[in-house]
Amino acid sequence: MQLKLPIDLPKDHKNDIIAVGCFDWRMRSRFMLFFEIYLRTTAFFPLDFPGGSKLINEYPEFIIPTFFSTPIEKCGSKRIVILDHEDCLAWGGFSAFENREIEKEFHYNQLRMAKEKLIAAYPKEKLDIKLFYAQIIKDKRGKSLLEFLRVR
Repeated sequence: MQLKLPIDLPKDHKNDIIAVGCFDWRMRSRFMLFFEIYLRTTAFFPLDFPGGSKLINEYPEFIIPTFFSTPIEKCGSKRIVILDHEDCLAWGGFSAFENREIEKEFHYNQLRMAKEKLIAAYPKEKLDIKLFYAQIIKDKRGKSLLEFLRVR
């Protein structure tokens, strides 16, 4: 099979945005849609890691230079959005936490730690890092929805 698709290439590789999310197949399409709506563009570097912030925190000496150096140093990315989500299997899912509030606070702390690690790795850059947590809620009919909460 041969497939040819049209592509509009910009004149250079400059791109201001890195979007970090989890690669959970159940939610990935919604994460990408969230990034597109929140960032108001489809032009961003998508980085999908198990657990979103998890690998940034557990292996910063490998993950940060391997995945962030090219966008930041060569393409001028300064805006970073990091997204964690509820019931993430990389962290053990719902069963790893006593309740949803404890899980939420855990992720909030992990996101904040990842932000600090990125800022420490690039102290001369003025990185604008925004953090989000996606929690699962139910609508009036009982259908599952993802609610994206800003983490400060």
